[in-house]
Amino acid sequence: MTTLSVDTGDLSLIEEFAATGCITDATTNPLLVAQAGLRGDATYVAFVEEAVSYAKENASGDDAVALAMDRLAVNLGREIVKIVPGYVSTEVDPRLSFDTEETVFRGKRIIDMYETAGVDRSRVLIKVAGTWEGIMAMEQLEKEGIHCNVTLVFGFTQAVASAQRGAHLISPFTGRILDWHKAKTGQEVWEPEEDAGYDLDEIRALAGADRMTIPPQFLNQLRDSTEELPRVLDVESGAAACTDDEVGGGKMDEKLFRFMLNADGCTTVKMAEGICSFVSETE
Repeated sequence: MTTLSVDTGDLSLIEEFAATGCITDATTNPLLVAQAGLRGDATYVAFVEEAVSYAKENASGDDAVALAMDRLAVNLGREIVKIVPGYVSTEVDPRLSFDTEETVFRGKRIIDMYETAGVDRSRVLIKVAGTWEGIMAMEQLEKEGIHCNVTLVFGFTQAVASAQRGAHLISPFTGRILDWHKAKTGQEVWEPEEDAGYDLDEIRALAGADRMTIPPQFLNQLRDSTEELPRVLDVESGAAACTDDEVGGGKMDEKLFRFMLNADGCTTVKMAEGICSFVSETE
C-alpha cells in the first residue's frame, strides 16, 4: 500500500526495522551523516577516516572538504544498501540550495562514487532542496537518468513545480508544517482530515501515499499498533477529485514559482529555517 523509509543514519536501527519487513528504503541527510561520523563506533570512525583520506588524494582546499562530505555520505549509503532492498536517499550539501550548477555537479559526483563502489544508480535517490535552483538541478539530473528526491518541501508550490519538472519523489516535511500551524494559530490538535500535521493519526490518514519517510519512534508505534490500517489515498480517486486547471499551464516558470512561494508563509519561513538549520548543524 505504502512503501516505508526510515529517516536515520543509525545502521543498527535500519537493520532492526529492515529485519521486521517494516521498511524497504532509508534516507539520510547531512545532519544524520555528521552525527553518524561523531558516534565513535569503529564502523563510523572508519567511514570518516576513509572519506578524509579519499578527499586528500583527490582534491585540495575547499573542494577537499566538500569531497570528504560527499564521500562520507556515500560510505554510509553503501552500507545501507546492503541492509535495505529499496532506495537509499543521499542529500547534496544544503549550502548549494541556491546553486543549480554545483548541485548538478555534486549529484553526479555522488552517483559516480556509488557506481565505482558497485552500487547501481537505480538504488540511489539524490536529495535536492525544493528551491527553484534545486528543482532546476533535479530536472537536469533526471534527464540524465539520476533519480531525485526533492526535500525541504513545505507547500503546494514546491510540490507542483517538482512534479511538473519530473521529480521521482517529492518529500513534504509534514512535521515542520504542523509546527508552523501550531505557532501561527495557537491550535495544538487537528483532526487528520484537516491536513495540518504529522503524528500517528496523520500517518494513518496518509495511508496509500506512494512512499513515506517516518522517524524511528513513529515506526515503533506503527509496528506495535494492532489497529486496522485501511487505505485512505489512491491515485485514481485523487485525480478524479481534482478539477483545478494545471498550474502555469502545466509547467510553471520561475516568476510564477517565486510569486506563489512568496504568498505561502509556511513554505517561506520553514524552508529558510530548514536550510539554515542543516547548514549550522553540520559546520
